[in-house]
Order: sequence, then structure tokens, then C-alpha cells
Amino acid sequence: MTARMGQSNTKGRIWRTAVLAVTASTAALLPVASASAGAGSAPQSSGDGVALTDGSLYNVVDQIGARALWAQGFTGKGVNVAVIDTGVAPVDALSGADKVVAMVDLSGEAGVPEAEFRDTYGHGTHMAGIIAGRDPGADPKTAAQHPEWFLGVAPDAGIVSVKVGDNSGAVDVTRVLSKAPGEIEHTDMPEHVFAALRGSGVREVHLVGRRGPAQATWTTKELRELGELEETQVLVAEGAGVDDTASQAAIAEDKAVARNVKVIEEWSSREDDGRGRRIHLHFRCRPVEILGTDRVEGLVVETTVLDESG
Repeated sequence: MTARMGQSNTKGRIWRTAVLAVTASTAALLPVASASAGAGSAPQSSGDGVALTDGSLYNVVDQIGARALWAQGFTGKGVNVAVIDTGVAPVDALSGADKVVAMVDLSGEAGVPEAEFRDTYGHGTHMAGIIAGRDPGADPKTAAQHPEWFLGVAPDAGIVSVKVGDNSGAVDVTRVLSKAPGEIEHTDMPEHVFAALRGSGVREVHLVGRRGPAQATWTTKELRELGELEETQVLVAEGAGVDDTASQAAIAEDKAVARNVKVIEEWSSREDDGRGRRIHLHFRCRPVEILGTDRVEGLVVETTVLDESG
């Protein structure tokens, strides 16, 4: 995704709610330091002769100060990170016995033997690798001398994979969280999951997208199903305009995109009808800070601006 982030007058918008559902969410383990090593330098070469750009993970861990923390012993050891995404694939950097410590599948592919728990789209594996990937035998203490090794930001952390997206990247978690118990009791959902949802106090779900409606990858069927929930209404909170060049081009080139945008535009005209459950769609914004101490109490977001390429 290509977007320029506007940070002048938008930072500080805060949503406070009981639960925030953010697609493809990840948790940061390490503080961000000022960019240093790798910034503006010539590409380096890995042990196998492949050039390493400034954006390679080998350089990124220096730019954010992670390697310095590894030297102090802060490698993520003893920490497990829940990655709510499209699952994980069995790649080398996530193959250690201490790496993927638990898996849950809440996606539409749950129960499909060849797809259950596995990443059939690619995004979840990508994010899990960035967070906690580690090639077999790689040691954070000596990784600076081995650019051919792959290590994530917290290479000794574990991953709890929560699969909510299928092979198209489509995410079911918003619909599941938003349904009333009576709407899901006759599904094939595992009983322990249904019991947790039945006792849940979730009434407001916020779906956050960094780009606009024309760039979202959902299907028209998915969208319309959200709008057909009996006890839940969909409200478009912000950023649903499609007047920019990239959005207009996407609408003109793809009939499915045009149909999706039409659905969003119809929802944009709706007013709160008083139903007890709501899905709020936020476009062109990104989370920058999670508020709260023992629990999530709010989210600070910034507005994003699309360039001509979308």
C-alpha cells in the first residue's frame, strides 16, 4: 500500500470503546528509536551475494533500535504475540518449537483440512516473520555479522496465530463479533468460541482501513451481508470519498470495485437507527497509539492521503 501520512491536524483523534476490531492487527514489542544505521547508506550484500536495501529487515532492526536492545538481552524471550491475520505458513523462520506456540482458526476456512490454521493468502506469515521470525540456528547476539540470516524484530518471541482471513484476504472477524448470539448459534462454530461470544459485551466494532473504499479487498457479497445483520447497523464514520485520481481509476477499471463503492456510498447516507449493535467503518486512517493500562481503552489515529498510484 502506498500512502502519505498526514500528521498535522489529525493526530489526537481518539476513539474510546470496549473493543476495537482492527484488521490485520499486530502488537509492537520494542520501542521505536531514531533511524540510524542503514539510513541513506549504499546497499549491503548478504552472505549469498544478494543486495540488502535500506528497507531490508536486516537494516530495519538497526533503524528502530532493535539490535541494540538484543545486545542488552531484550529479544522477546518469554513474550507471546497474538497475530490476528490470515494464519501462518510452515516457513523456516517460523518453524522452531518455540515459535508458533498456539493457533486458532476463526476464518471461513476453519474445518477445511488443507487450509485450517494455514496462511493461504500470505499476509499473516509476512507479519509474523517481521515480528518474531528467526532462521534455525540464527543467534541475535551475532546476527550483525550474518546479514544472510533472517531475524524479526523480536526473534525470541512466540507467535499466537489467530486466523480470521481466508485465501482472498477476506476477514470474517468483524461479522462474527457483530452478530447477536441468536444469529450464530446454529453455525458450526466450536462450542467454546460460541460460549465466549455469547457472554461478550461487544456492541461497537470499529473497522479501520488505511486507504479508501475503492482500495478495500472485500467482496460485494461480504459487504451486503454486513448490512443484512438483523441487530447490527453499519455506519460510515469517515474517509469514504472517492474523488481522488487513484479511486476514480479503480472504479473505472473494475466493476466489482464500483459495486463495492456504491454499497459504501449508500451506507454513508444512513443515520443511527437505534439498534443496539454497530459497525463503524473508518477509511483513510491508521492507528498510531493504543491507550490504556491493563486493557485497551482507546485508539489514537491519523489520517492518510492516497497518492496517484493508490
